[in-house]
Amino acid sequence: MVLSVLKGKTLTGARSRTSSRTLFVFLFGFLAGAAISNSLYFYVFEQRSLRSAIYAEDDIDDDIDELGLPHFLSETKVVDGSTITIEDGNVASAGSSSDHTHFSSDLNTNTSSDDISICWLMSYPNSGTSFTMRLARIDSNCTAATNYPLETAHDNNGSLITHASLDSVLSLYPTHNQKGQSPRPPFILHPHMNRPSKYILTKTHCAGPCIGCKPKRYRTNAAFFAKECQNSHSNHDHYEPQSMNAVKKVVHLVRDPMDNAVSNYHLELKKYKRKGEDEKLKIFTNDREGFRKFCKIQDAKYVKEEQKVFGEAKWNILKNVPCHALFFSYAQWHSHAYEITTENTGMSMFDAPVPRLNMFYEDYRNATYHDSKAKLFTFLELEDIQERAIFHQGKTYRDEFFTKEEITKIMKLIKFFAIGEVWDLLLQRYDY
Repeated sequence: MVLSVLKGKTLTGARSRTSSRTLFVFLFGFLAGAAISNSLYFYVFEQRSLRSAIYAEDDIDDDIDELGLPHFLSETKVVDGSTITIEDGNVASAGSSSDHTHFSSDLNTNTSSDDISICWLMSYPNSGTSFTMRLARIDSNCTAATNYPLETAHDNNGSLITHASLDSVLSLYPTHNQKGQSPRPPFILHPHMNRPSKYILTKTHCAGPCIGCKPKRYRTNAAFFAKECQNSHSNHDHYEPQSMNAVKKVVHLVRDPMDNAVSNYHLELKKYKRKGEDEKLKIFTNDREGFRKFCKIQDAKYVKEEQKVFGEAKWNILKNVPCHALFFSYAQWHSHAYEITTENTGMSMFDAPVPRLNMFYEDYRNATYHDSKAKLFTFLELEDIQERAIFHQGKTYRDEFFTKEEITKIMKLIKFFAIGEVWDLLLQRYDY
C-alpha cells in the first residue's frame, strides 16, 4: 500500500484516505516510539555515567592538590639487593628482590574477614580523603578498603587495570548469587598488606557532587544519599550493595568550603586535560580568573530551573553566590552524611548509635598533625608502628579567590541549607 502511494498509483478516494491516515498513524507512532526509546536510553546512560563519574572522574585524582599523585600509583625499585615498593612517593614495603618483584598473588589472611568491621571514611570529594587513607594504611602497615572496585584492580606488576573484571578485585565479604561470583563493597585496596584486626577504613563519597547538572539532579534527598553510600558505583550488574550490618563506625572528614570548591574546580580542569578538551583549558585557566569564568557560566546555566525548584526565597540566597550549586551541594552533602549516621535524626541507616569521629583536613597541618593522627588510630584501634606518610599541604584559596563579602554570602548560604549540627561543626573551625 505504501509503495502504491509513493509510486503515485491511483486508488479509490475512500481507500486512499484510509491508507493515508494509516500511514500517518504508523509513522507518527514509529517516530514517537523511537523518541521515547532514545530518551530512555540517554536517561539510563546519563544515570550510569553519573554513577561512574563519582568513581572514574573523581576518586582517582582525589586530593591531587595535596600530593600531586593519584593514590594508586606505585613502583618497585631494587636498592642494595632488596626490593622496596614506593607508593605515592612513600616506602610501603621492603624485602628481598625475589620476594617482592611483583605484587604478591598470595593474599595475607592474618585476620578473617568475619572479624573485621567497616569504618566508613565519609568525605566530600577533595577533602583529604586520599591522605587519610594513606596515613592509616602506611603507618599501620595494614590495608584500607574502598567502595569503588576499579581502584583496587591491579595486575601482577601493580599497574592499575582500567577495565576490571570480577576476577581483578577482592571483596572483603565475597558472596554468590545465581549469576555466580557476586562481590560487594568494600574492596581491599592492597591485598599484599596485612589486614587490620578490628576496623578497616573504607572510602565512600556516597552521592558526590554533580557539577554542571540541573537542580533536579544535584538536589538529592537523604534516602538516595544513603543508598549511594552502599553502592560500588560500577556499571557491572554483579556487584551487590554493601551490607550495613558490617558498618560499625564513621569518620566524617571536612575541609574549608572555599578551598574545597576551588579544589573541585581543579579536578574539572584535569578532566578536560585527560579528554583533550584544549579549548576549555584556554578559557578555564588554572587561576582565579579561570575559576571566576567557570562559576559565571555554571551560575547562568539553569537559572529558570533553579528558580522553579528552590522557590523565590531560597533562590535569593543562592543567586549572588559564585558557583552557588557547588556550595549548596557542600551543605547538602555534609547534612546528609550526618543525618543518615545519627540516631536522633529519624533518617539513620543504623539500628543502633554508630560511633563517629569528626576530622578536619586543616588539622593535618603542622602542630595539630600528630594529635589528629592519634585520634584516628585510636578510633580505628590501629597500631601506630611507623611514621612514613607525609602530608603535603594543599593551597588555601579562600582569600585569593573570594572577596570578604562573597565569603560572608557563601557561609550564610551554607548556614541556611545545612542542618544545625553541621553548621555548628563548621563554626568550630572556619571563620566568616
